[in-house]
Amino acid sequence: MAKVTGIGGVFIRTEQNKELIGWLKENLNIPMQDWGGTQFFWRELDEVNQRGYTVLNIAAMDSEYFAPSTLPIMINLRVDNLDEMLDTLGKRGIVPVSRFEDDPHGRFAHVMAPGGLKIELWQPSEDGHDDSSNNDI
Repeated sequence: MAKVTGIGGVFIRTEQNKELIGWLKENLNIPMQDWGGTQFFWRELDEVNQRGYTVLNIAAMDSEYFAPSTLPIMINLRVDNLDEMLDTLGKRGIVPVSRFEDDPHGRFAHVMAPGGLKIELWQPSEDGHDDSSNNDI
């Protein structure tokens, strides 16, 4: 059975996204990028040659990426097998509200959880695509 392997990202939307991004940079020394977020890189515990990352993204309140949720937060969960996960969820009556199969970062599906929380399920690409020029970790 497919399983969640970790947190892929936390996405927050706010009316003061630019101010929050600046605050995170200035006060917490988080290297926020022009796209409104950053990637925290790490290595797999059992496979130290395999890198991964977790995203923090701060978006404008009017971002449509969170739709159909009206909440100001979305979570991305890394999964080991997206097809199996969606099959299991489908048997429970949970169907994706969207899917992305051709992203260089991997395969994605969005599902809605109780309380209106949108969850992004992510099966990272096999090549470990991470958009990073930092090879020090």
